[in-house]
Amino acid sequence: MYCCAADAGPLGVLVQYDKAKNLSSGQWVKVEGKVKITKKGDHRKTEILAEKVEPIDPPKDKYLYP
Repeated sequence: MYCCAADAGPLGVLVQYDKAKNLSSGQWVKVEGKVKITKKGDHRKTEILAEKVEPIDPPKDKYLYP
């Protein structure tokens, strides 16, 4: 299967970070932490509990290609 950036869809992951208010909207960051999965009924919520967050420069190409 082949795909291109036009076929891509956004994927969001919740990140719990106690200093999130210090980040700018649209800012690129590298996040390290632990994955937490909680279940309520038939629904699962996956989030990252951030232990380290550092600003990074945006990549030259913001899309991933196979």
